[in-house]
Amino acid sequence: MLIKFRNRNVILLSSLIFLMMFTNSIFAQTDTVFWFAAPEVSASHEDRPIYLRLSSGDQLCNITISQPANPNFIPISVQIQPYGTQSVNLTPYIEMIENKPANTILNYGLLIKATNEITVYYEVGILYNPEIFALKGQNALGTEFYTPFQNFTNNGVGYSSFDIVATEDNTIVKIKPANNIVGYPANKSFTINLNKGQTYSATARSQLANLHLGGSHITSNKPIAVTIKDDSISGARWGGCVDLAGDQIVPINKIGTEYIVMKGFLNYNIEKVFILAVNDNTELFIDGSLTPSATINLKETYSCDITQNVTYFKTSKPVYFLHMSGFGCELGVTLLPSIKCSGSGQISFVRSTDEFLGLNIMTKNGNQGNFILNDNRQMITASSFKPVPGTNNEWVAAQLTFSTAQIKSGTASVIKNTRGVFHLGLINGGSTSGCRYGYFSAFSKYSPKIQSQNLCINDTAKFQLSDASVLDSVRWNFNDPASGQNTSTSHQPKHFFSKLGTYNVRAIYFYECGTDTVIQQMKINPLPTVYLGADTATCNTPVVLNAGNESNSYLWSNRQTTSSITANSSGLYTVIVTNSFGCSASDSINVHVKPLPFLNLGNDLSVCDGQHIVLDAGNGLENYLWSNGAITQTISPTQDGRYSIIVSDTNNCTNSDTINVVFNPLPVPTINSTTLSQQTNVINYYSEAFMANYKWIVSAGGTIISGAGTDAITVKWNAAGSQTVAVNYINSIGCSSEVVTVKKVIVDLPAVKTIEAFSPNGDGLNDFMQFRNLDYYPGSKLFVFSKIGNIVYQSNDYQNDWDGRILNRKLQNQSMILRGTYYYLLKLGGADRIIKGFVLISY
Repeated sequence: MLIKFRNRNVILLSSLIFLMMFTNSIFAQTDTVFWFAAPEVSASHEDRPIYLRLSSGDQLCNITISQPANPNFIPISVQIQPYGTQSVNLTPYIEMIENKPANTILNYGLLIKATNEITVYYEVGILYNPEIFALKGQNALGTEFYTPFQNFTNNGVGYSSFDIVATEDNTIVKIKPANNIVGYPANKSFTINLNKGQTYSATARSQLANLHLGGSHITSNKPIAVTIKDDSISGARWGGCVDLAGDQIVPINKIGTEYIVMKGFLNYNIEKVFILAVNDNTELFIDGSLTPSATINLKETYSCDITQNVTYFKTSKPVYFLHMSGFGCELGVTLLPSIKCSGSGQISFVRSTDEFLGLNIMTKNGNQGNFILNDNRQMITASSFKPVPGTNNEWVAAQLTFSTAQIKSGTASVIKNTRGVFHLGLINGGSTSGCRYGYFSAFSKYSPKIQSQNLCINDTAKFQLSDASVLDSVRWNFNDPASGQNTSTSHQPKHFFSKLGTYNVRAIYFYECGTDTVIQQMKINPLPTVYLGADTATCNTPVVLNAGNESNSYLWSNRQTTSSITANSSGLYTVIVTNSFGCSASDSINVHVKPLPFLNLGNDLSVCDGQHIVLDAGNGLENYLWSNGAITQTISPTQDGRYSIIVSDTNNCTNSDTINVVFNPLPVPTINSTTLSQQTNVINYYSEAFMANYKWIVSAGGTIISGAGTDAITVKWNAAGSQTVAVNYINSIGCSSEVVTVKKVIVDLPAVKTIEAFSPNGDGLNDFMQFRNLDYYPGSKLFVFSKIGNIVYQSNDYQNDWDGRILNRKLQNQSMILRGTYYYLLKLGGADRIIKGFVLISY
């Protein structure tokens, strides 16, 4: 059915589907149902292997091979790709496929069913006794048959026979053999009762050609199929070969009055035809002659030699036409199709072996330039065709041979004609091994079916008759007067039905064989109901789209096939819903899944007391709301806690985040020390171990002489008094303090020893006023006074270097002070002590 879309945003174009469905569908004996009764072939010559050769058209085919009457036969399933082929080896089942013994009701009928049209033939043997039996599908089924046989050459091994299979239960078959068969004499009627799939073999008692079973009459109350077989017939006339011959035949309502015989490839340029009359006074005309070459009565077989490449036969009444041809001295027979109101627009076949392959093709003049073989237009050209004598140039024929490079064995080959129908005969084999001869052509008179599309309400239905290439004209009636346009004369009409219901659509068609009518019941079906709702938008939340939970099939635009899907991203979502009638409707919905505003406060924080931190929710948002009530982008916490924020953007989508903040206390290091060494003024200081980044600070009176950057240092103190020691480090949680602790140190330095006199006379002995151990007190200040209190010398950083020179301006006229006693005051640097005394200066 054409998919119909009811709702917005989706339009499915169906033109391609329509063209694919309505292209020329006249396939060579193609069908979906085939019945076959396999004949017994003599094992003493060659009766195996046996195969079913299956070829598909333009569609995938699932095929089942079964024996409906035989529960011991396990059905075989086969799948063939478009334009593919497959060979099914039935040799393991040969004892329940070949119909033997004769005159016995057996359960060996084969039923081949396919989901789409296929071509089937049954093949026996490989080299020395091969033959193909082209299965004719529905064209093989009927209720009245006469059996055509050759009566020219004897059987070398085995016998001639005809084999019957019933397609329905309670089938009554009446048989009147033309010559003696196993169990019954000639011309004596008898009946057998067969159920679906049961078979019966009527086998000649004699191997003589004149005692074959040509002209035997078969009737039934329900459809049956019939196979003819001539086992191991002698090719003595052509060189002495022996080969199997046979075919599946058609009922009398499928035979005709016009035939074209194309000679094959037998030695000596002679072949035979055998014409079986099914009515008295049947006149035979050859190559357009108005004078009959023979008059044949009911059940009589007329044979004649074929010496021309192409011969045209016409009879006054329908006849069976059996052609004996082959390659070299190897024989085969096939039932020829009447050229009137028959033929194929496309034929698929399989080349069985790498041996010689010849094709005989006939078609109406005008079609010869339109052949395509395996997609190649150059392999069958118009120049290969010649007019058929006696047809007034209405028909042309061509005989072609192909190498294995052109047509490979074991693969499907497809011949098409894009303008009209044609008939194809195939000869494959060796000149002294064996030959396969079969005709691949539709045997039936034109009996079309109405093909349709879009049988759904609110859609435009499309129609065409199958095999429409043979039509002259057609008149349609849609049985829908309420539509206002109830008729059409188009070959491919369209009709919009007015309401749901069942309509008997009628087509009266006109073609070269006359006028007929086909009526087919068409049901206009409802569409499924599908509604996805109004367009929707969410903030980062998936949307569940539900197309209903009926017994439908679903196809979403994202290729999912469930009734509901989850839309995780923004976009247009479309669903096609098809109900059990093949009617489809669709709906679409726009889903906008808006992203949440970006927000990331980061990982939880663990910081040190007093550290300044900023929590930032990011810029560009509409609203901020912190758990502490702040509505700013950032906050700076000062104490432990769980801080959260909710933000929103211009789409009114919100997001939130939370962060834990911990303020860790600063470390308070301790300092321990060893005893001060009085001799060296060295002391060791210790703090907590296993910390990081130790930084020691000592006051100006001390020097770190070892251990800087570790948890223990050694300090030498160079000044007396109260000194300080501090340490700073980073503890195990990463915290440190600017100034951690202070350690006061009382340093007991050596006592300063004074002098009582010095003589600055330049003799190098006791020339300076010197104080012993003064170097332990850097920055010491010295003041020297006269007896009357005047300062005669002073130094802010005395270095034991005064040589008695006057420093007072009032005494500048003197280079040296007078002899005598002077007083001094010494302020010790770093010790906060003063030493007073007097000193005698003499020269």
